[in-house]
Amino acid sequence: FADEMTSNEPLPEYLPDDSVDVTTDLAGAITETFELLERDDGTLKCCVLITDCEIGEAAERNIVKTVKEENNGVRFHTFAVGLDTDPPFLKMLSDISQGYHECCPNLTAVPHRMARFLASLDSPLVTDLNFFMEGVEGVEIYPDPPPDLYRDQPVHISGVFYGEPPETILVTGLLPTGLMFCKPTPVCRDPKEMDIERLFAAATLDSYAA
Repeated sequence: FADEMTSNEPLPEYLPDDSVDVTTDLAGAITETFELLERDDGTLKCCVLITDCEIGEAAERNIVKTVKEENNGVRFHTFAVGLDTDPPFLKMLSDISQGYHECCPNLTAVPHRMARFLASLDSPLVTDLNFFMEGVEGVEIYPDPPPDLYRDQPVHISGVFYGEPPETILVTGLLPTGLMFCKPTPVCRDPKEMDIERLFAAATLDSYAA
């Protein structure tokens, strides 16, 4: 986080003064964040976005465009509170910046989920993940680049390729110690053995479970 930010710094430019329906100018706040974190000093830069409301489709498109075009390695971690948020948008924002997304519709569970969220952010297990497959062509994955691996937050990657399925996928990344992570992972080559619908359902339920 930027040294210039302090806990008692006011943020009036992001909040309207005389409105009953108070909204937050996330686009302006994100642009300001990029300016504060633009220096490249080799550290892992993060921005944590906690929200309990939707911001509208037009604003969402502008924010996604800004993050894609101006992001300089900043991870956006998002935490959705309550039922009036837009979790798919917040997860997309995290996915395109290698961040971590948490959704907590149950307000009574916020303290527990928030503590877990912040504890996970404190020490990512593996950053800058990459996947290598020999003997295949035209590989496309989503999200690209893949998100970092955090405690209690499995990484879900979708993709397509041409050719025969490889026997293993080589997963690489960077450990907190600075050492390289490298692990060959066996591949299930028989589609009948993969319950795709169950896997996607489990991933969605995990993101909402309190």
